[in-house]
Order: sequence, then C-alpha cells, then structure tokens
Amino acid sequence: MPKIFLHIGTHKTGSTSIQEAFQGYDDGQTIYADLGFANHSIPVYTAYSGRHQRYHIWRGAGSEAKERLRIESKKNIASFLDRVDRENIIISGEDISQLPEEGLIEFHNELKKVSSDIEVIVYVRNPVSFMTSDMQEFVKSGQNMAKPVSPNYRPRIEKFIRHFGRENVNIREFSPEVLKNGDIVQDFSEVIGVDTPGNSRRTNVSLSTDALRVVYLTNQLISVGAEADTILAARKKFIEHVRLLLPGKFVLPPALIAPLVDQQDIDWLYSVSSIDFRTDQEQDKEFDPKELRKYMSQPVEEALDKIRNYLIDAHRLKSPPADTRFLIARYFMAFLNTTNRPNVDSIKHKYRQSSRLRLLGRKLGFR
Repeated sequence: MPKIFLHIGTHKTGSTSIQEAFQGYDDGQTIYADLGFANHSIPVYTAYSGRHQRYHIWRGAGSEAKERLRIESKKNIASFLDRVDRENIIISGEDISQLPEEGLIEFHNELKKVSSDIEVIVYVRNPVSFMTSDMQEFVKSGQNMAKPVSPNYRPRIEKFIRHFGRENVNIREFSPEVLKNGDIVQDFSEVIGVDTPGNSRRTNVSLSTDALRVVYLTNQLISVGAEADTILAARKKFIEHVRLLLPGKFVLPPALIAPLVDQQDIDWLYSVSSIDFRTDQEQDKEFDPKELRKYMSQPVEEALDKIRNYLIDAHRLKSPPADTRFLIARYFMAFLNTTNRPNVDSIKHKYRQSSRLRLLGRKLGFR
C-alpha cells in the first residue's frame, strides 16, 4: 500500500515552485502523479468540485466540452492510482483546498481505494503577507484590486481535518525564517523524505513597490483584454523592463490592510496548529480603499526620473512629460514598437490600431 502525500497549497505559498520542481519526478520509490498537468489542481478540481462549468481554467470552452473534461479528469485520476506501483505518491494542487465538502469526500474515497496512509500537507502564510502578494499578482495581471481578500484558512483546512484526521494534516508556516534554508521546495522535499529536485527554481518574481505602482497606474490607462496581441506582448516586455529598472521588493504598510484580517480565522488557525499570526493591530479601524489607492498611485520622484532618463537615453525623447500619468503612458508606448522611438506620430499610429489604445490616446489628448 503506497503512502500518498497530498499537498493542497494554500495559495500564495510557492505551490507553483513545488509543482514545477517535481513535475516528472520518479526516483523508483516516490513518484509525482502524472495527471496531465504539473498543477494537479486542474484535474482534481475539474473532476470533483462540481464547479467545472465555472472553473476559470476552462474559460472559453463550451458546456459539453467542460463536461467531457470532468469525465476525462476523473478517469485519468482513477487510472493513474490503479496502475502506479511506487511506495510514495505526490499529489499537489492549491485549488484542492477549495473543493466543497461533498467533492472532497468523493476525492478522498477515490484515494482510499489504493491507500489509507494519506498525509495532507498545507502551507499557510501570514494574512498581511498573503494579501500583499495577492494584490501584487492582481496588478501584474492587469487588474487593480480595490479590496484585498484575507486567506480564509478555516474553510480551506478544517474539512481536511474532519475527513483525514488532525494527525494526518501537516500544517506548516510559509515564511523564509521557518522554511528549510528559506526555500519552499527544499522544505517540502524534507517533509516527504526525498532529495530536492535539481530543477528547483523560484517562480513568480516580485516587483518593487515603485515598479508595481507604475504598473498600477498603467492599468488605469489601458486595461488588459483579449484584444490586440501587440498590447499583450508590449505589456509583458514593459513589466519585465520596469522590474529591472526599479528593482526591489513590494512593501505594503500593514496598517493599510490589517483591518481586513479575519481575526477569528487566525485565532482558529492558532488553536489547531500553534502557528501564531495574531497581532496587536487595532481592529476597530476600518479599511479605507482611498488610502490604498493613494499609496499605489504615487511613485517616488527617483523612480520617475529613472523612467525619464530611460526614454531620453534609449529612445532619444528630448522632453519626457512632467505629468506622472503622461510619463507612464509614454513609457508603456515605448514597448509597442521597440524598433522606433516613441514620438507623437508613432504613438498616434499605434493607438489607432486598437480601441483600448484609442481610449489611451484620448486620455493623452490625441485626436
């Protein structure tokens, strides 16, 4: 009977790094489940959530196609478990923590067909750190989060304790100070008793505070949509460039988002794991979205000067705009066509190719 290591995230705790490091792993004793995706969230959630029709992964697929995917995912999971002959099996997917109770019971029953020895591994992150990371990913993806969401650990974890037993749920803190050598893949490898895979690498590279502010302001000028490939390609280059131009880490003052922390949730987490995310922060203070927007909308002058110098040196723009909004718009425009400098004529030509750019052009005063 094999032992199953069931890693369920949670989100924003390096799950992608674990999945990319272990994809294809098989040392003769321990195997990373081959379910068609490195992230097992996709087949497991599709098969057992009952929400496959609304699963964001399958956005764009028709209703019948989504139903076929549900059936195929369930068959693939059962087929793998039936034929595998290793001592240890690794299953990893952060969306597994979001399975509704009925779906979790069904998935658990499928696992019990091959093993009663199942260890659930779940990493949890300080809620303020979680919301800071979540906000960064939203902004990088082209959205401006108005109100960060607390991680809600109890709804994600408690059902696993009920069905697998507290002794079989390994709750671990995700923080550099606690992880082995500050690394999630090394820590996970130690938990399951294997050497760290050689292809371990860090994913989801962070932007600095001012770099993210620049992207945040850009999102207000031009939103991301399934429209012009040139815009999406330019955005990718733009974000990578601003990351290198304005290096560092993203810091969000805890006081801005601490009122959003669910104190009952972290009290519960402490009661079942002794992981203490409790704070002395005033809880009677209300979250103020205006203060968050203000903080995100004010890049420091040094960062703006670096953008101006880049436009002058790399694109020979004689007089970069003094206005922050216009400056950032010109900066973004530079990546729409890297072979030409971003003069007014080329910007006019580019923005007319897309309704989103036409909107930006109007904001810049072009007609």
